[in-house]
Amino acid sequence: MLCSRFLTRSDQPDRPVLVFLHGLLGSGADWLDCAQWLQAYPCIGLDLPGHGGSRAVVCHSLDEAAGQVRDTLIQHQLAARPLVLAGYSLGARIAMHGVANGLFAPLNIRLLAVEGGHFGLTSKQEQMVRWRQDCRWARRFRREPVGTVLADWYQQPVFASLNHVQKQSMFNCRSDNLGAGVAAMLLATSLARQAVSPMPDTTPIKNNRRLLRWRSGVS
Repeated sequence: MLCSRFLTRSDQPDRPVLVFLHGLLGSGADWLDCAQWLQAYPCIGLDLPGHGGSRAVVCHSLDEAAGQVRDTLIQHQLAARPLVLAGYSLGARIAMHGVANGLFAPLNIRLLAVEGGHFGLTSKQEQMVRWRQDCRWARRFRREPVGTVLADWYQQPVFASLNHVQKQSMFNCRSDNLGAGVAAMLLATSLARQAVSPMPDTTPIKNNRRLLRWRSGVS
């Protein structure tokens, strides 16, 4: 079971529960500011394997990660409650993968809202390049101090929109991660290993009547 915490609570049992899944290097606490705007709804943040309070949790694949999310929500007796899954980057990909492949079938998911997710790489060349890239980062996370790796991590083009103060804030928040755990999760859920998911207007999402709101990005 993954470590989790209710960020907000509601005394109205008919309200959907908002489930938040963070990105690589993050934790459920990343969503605290967001949850403050959603006081009318119960919000729960999960720490994904290798992160936060789930640092000791082992994960070997996207299938397993989605299963751990599912089982954690079932343990909280939330299977029958209407659920909204909100995910960023890695969390978005886990949410998308779980919905598209029927891994969340026991859950009553009403809405999937994702930011910076990815439907999967379609070319073997792209997969090979991504795998080599992820292996390089994983090797560094295992061997070097986390702070040293993060200093280079936030120089990647995907973070180009962040100014110096924002990057420093991210650096400070992420420096307490355990490199080995981050490396293991990075490889287990690598985009290079992710099966291509159907687009939002195709099956099985459409047949399962799952509503999907997404914004493209690189994760």
